[in-house]
Amino acid sequence: MTRLYSYCIPYDDGAAPNPYWGVCTLVICKPAIRRTAQVGDWVAGTGAKYARLADGKPKNMSGRLVYAMKITDKLSMPDYDRLTKSSLPNKIPDLLRAALRPTRTTRRTSARVARDRRTVG
Repeated sequence: MTRLYSYCIPYDDGAAPNPYWGVCTLVICKPAIRRTAQVGDWVAGTGAKYARLADGKPKNMSGRLVYAMKITDKLSMPDYDRLTKSSLPNKIPDLLRAALRPTRTTRRTSARVARDRRTVG
C-alpha cells in the first residue's frame, strides 16, 4: 500500500529537500521518513507560518504545498555519494557553509531519491 508522508518545512534554503538538477532528495533531512518510506510512497513538504526563505526574510507559507515527490529509488549513503560524484556533482552539499549556519545540521545517514520522469541508476 502506498503511503503519504508529510512534514512542515520551517526553513527553505534548497538543501533539504534538494529539488535541483532533476532529482529531489532528502539526504540530509527527515531521517524517520528516509528510514520507513518505500519505493512508490509519496512525500509532501508544506510551508510553515513563520518560514524563513533563503534570503533570510520571514514569510507566511502556511497552507501551501512546497513540494511533492514520489519515491522512485532508495540508495545507501555510499551509493548516493558515488552517484552524486559521478552524475550529480552540484547536489553535493557545501559542508563548510552548512557548518557555519547554526540552524542547520549536516547529518547524512542514508538517502531517499526521487527522480522526476527518470530512474536513478
